[in-house]
Amino acid sequence: MFSLLLLFSAVAGQTSRTANPRFVSSGIDDIDQMRHAVASSRTKVGNARARLAVLFSWSRLLMNQGFDMEGFVQARENISRFDTGTNKFETSDESSAAIDAGFAALETIQAKPLRIVEKRGVPAIPAMLAPTDWPLFHANAAQDGYTADPGPSEGKLAWRFPIGHAWYSRPLVENGRVYVAAPGTTTLAYCLDESTGRMIWKARQDEFATYGAVRIASAIVSLKDKIVVREVGSGGEDRSCHVLYLNKQNGKLINKVVAGHIDYRRSFAPVAANERYLAVPRGYQQIGNRPPLVWMLNTLVLKETGTAKTLWTLRVGDIFGDPVLDGDRVYVAADPGDLYALNATGENRVAWQFRANAALHGTPAVFGNAVYIGANDGNLYAIHRETGRLLWSYNAKPLQPRAFQFYSTATQSNGFVYVGTAGGRLYCLDAQTGRPVWEKALPDWVRSRPLVIGNAVYAASMDGTVTAIRAGAAGGQVLWQNKVGTHQILADLVGTPTGLLVSSSDLYLNSLNPATGKLQWRQSLLESAFIDGQRYTADYMAGGADYQSSPTVVQGRVFVGGPDHFVHAMDASTGRELWRFETSAQVSGTPIYAGGRVYFGQQGGDKDFYAVDAKDGTLLWKRPLGWAWVGAGYSEGKLYVGTVEGEVHCVRAATGEILWTHKTNGGIYPSPATDTNAVYTGSWDGHFFALDKKNGAIRWAYYLGGSPDSAAAVLSNGRLLIQSRFTHLASLDAQTGNRIWDFPVAPPYVGNATPAVHDGRVYVSTHMERGEVAPKLFALDETTGKEIWRYRGAGGLTGASIARNRVFVGASEQVFFTCLDAKGNGDGTTQVVWRHKLGGIIDESCPAIYGRRAYVLASDRYLYAFE
Repeated sequence: MFSLLLLFSAVAGQTSRTANPRFVSSGIDDIDQMRHAVASSRTKVGNARARLAVLFSWSRLLMNQGFDMEGFVQARENISRFDTGTNKFETSDESSAAIDAGFAALETIQAKPLRIVEKRGVPAIPAMLAPTDWPLFHANAAQDGYTADPGPSEGKLAWRFPIGHAWYSRPLVENGRVYVAAPGTTTLAYCLDESTGRMIWKARQDEFATYGAVRIASAIVSLKDKIVVREVGSGGEDRSCHVLYLNKQNGKLINKVVAGHIDYRRSFAPVAANERYLAVPRGYQQIGNRPPLVWMLNTLVLKETGTAKTLWTLRVGDIFGDPVLDGDRVYVAADPGDLYALNATGENRVAWQFRANAALHGTPAVFGNAVYIGANDGNLYAIHRETGRLLWSYNAKPLQPRAFQFYSTATQSNGFVYVGTAGGRLYCLDAQTGRPVWEKALPDWVRSRPLVIGNAVYAASMDGTVTAIRAGAAGGQVLWQNKVGTHQILADLVGTPTGLLVSSSDLYLNSLNPATGKLQWRQSLLESAFIDGQRYTADYMAGGADYQSSPTVVQGRVFVGGPDHFVHAMDASTGRELWRFETSAQVSGTPIYAGGRVYFGQQGGDKDFYAVDAKDGTLLWKRPLGWAWVGAGYSEGKLYVGTVEGEVHCVRAATGEILWTHKTNGGIYPSPATDTNAVYTGSWDGHFFALDKKNGAIRWAYYLGGSPDSAAAVLSNGRLLIQSRFTHLASLDAQTGNRIWDFPVAPPYVGNATPAVHDGRVYVSTHMERGEVAPKLFALDETTGKEIWRYRGAGGLTGASIARNRVFVGASEQVFFTCLDAKGNGDGTTQVVWRHKLGGIIDESCPAIYGRRAYVLASDRYLYAFE
């Protein structure tokens, strides 16, 4: 290996000193500047990490354009040999040479890119029997990923449905500048010119791995010469998240303060600050513990802004909005329905407490002598800010029981209070009495805080529409409407007469003309190049993968969870949304269907697990079972729910009653499979288990020598297929747990995707850890584990699904959804039947097949339907 790296060093050194007369811009200045720097000097210890971060950004940018990255594979493999696995690159002469060789490889691809060509299949004969339901994760209780339906024959896009992020980060506009958070692995925040959108500065971090890097996920908070933002991340307290203080003039980091871990799947990092105090809600998350320990953000911590000294902590209950600092008072809303006014100083911490009759899941608003807060029973309360006395309340109709938060944060202007609801209305109320002045029906739920500029109040609805309405007593008239985009608008509106700033969940910041609603400029919040009018990202959302839920399809309806905190139900034929149900955090697991109901949990928020009616999303029951990262198993009227806290619950599906619980010493991440006698799943304590379905007793436990992650067990012909230690696919005897065979994954590749199996063949994905270039799908003999064929360019973290004699698979390191011949060509290869380019990779979502269509969730923020 050393001699090989010396060769790389010589090649890289020669390349880095040779001017390229045909320099082709990547479309991103930071990347191009780094390319010039590498061309003029070798990589060394002092600059290796920054260069590696840019190298990964560049490779992602090229990959997202659909270019063939084969020329980068060998360089990437050599770089991976120096990756410690903890997101810290070991710097040495050899590793520096590997980085330079990586730049040289990408220069070749950039100069003469070879685009991977899409391919269409042959149209199918229309007639077929009724489609077969796909109700559970990976099709059925065995999780084998197979259906007898034909699946899509041509690879044409039937429809796509927008599923955004739970992006609540509110921008800040001040003195002609706009400050906005950025959630990427490389970019933390932007400062833009308010009039033109021109970039003034951006704050960067030299990260290159999705997991391990932190994500900025708070509103922008303004201090005199600093802005304040807060991080979320993956892992636990050993990867502490911080509050960052950035210089307003140049974006440089001034200081960072440990603020406690927030799981990135919570999506929003609450924070408040002024020149004296910093207020941060805090919970606890140590998912690496044995057993794991997690709880919600339930404790308010007050620190000194200058010294970061902790003044006090107070546990108040689960907090889902921002605290509000007002002089020496902190106002915070908490579950199950308490609004607190807390004294920053003195011995008497609670100035007053107001108890509502329903959950308070929002951010209080403080104006004049009142604090406004909305409750989920439809009541908006105005409470005296000094005494806690109720001034008035107003009850809005209609309610929206499928919403986790009914009211937006309120705003007050010129004696009127404006507030939006999940009932799809904007209300104007008299600030003194609460008397309704007018209300306006809007196209969708309103979560974003309304904004008043001049004589107009602006409201954003979750279908992406912004509406300008005449404000005041004689108001209510619509001045203009503009559908800014297809994705949800959740973040509060901000602006001045110069521009109305709309931050949408497709990760764009839009500036609209307040008078006309016309778009003035747009900034991508993920580092991107715009080529022929299309955005190609060079960055990922930091913290971890977001689009992990696999869809299920039953009786003409598609169900899928999202990082927007919703489960969405759509018409399988048209993609029209039928209903949505909101939880407190990301729905990463598969929503499963059984007996006319849909069952799902979430991770990062509260502990509730839900059962809703499949027809309309009506809540039937919920139980605090724990964070559920994966979908439940189902068999004979019982659910099998694995939790991050390390418990497997057997739950009566009709009522939510817990029948038994088996506790392990690690989180349950693989989705449980079931057969007649047992439940099969794995734990981060290093074991795969077969648990007795009757009582949860251990039938056998197979020690992996490492922690199983998201790859679920698959049952077939009396055998259990599992991913073992990220390095092997193992076939076990399902009755005894004895190993039958192992299929080793050659380093630096790893396996972490659920396999699929049918007709004597097992299909398993591998990928290069922190890769982006070379996913592989293997077909193995089910009896012996011997390789039959392999295909490079599909697989990765996403598993395959099978329809008759075809395999359907996305890619975690390519932007294509591919249909392959299942049997292969007999020479170790197989044939591409069709291939369709997506707008992004597929994380850990596995495709669902229903009739002649396939459905898959991609990280470009869409659910796709192919035919």
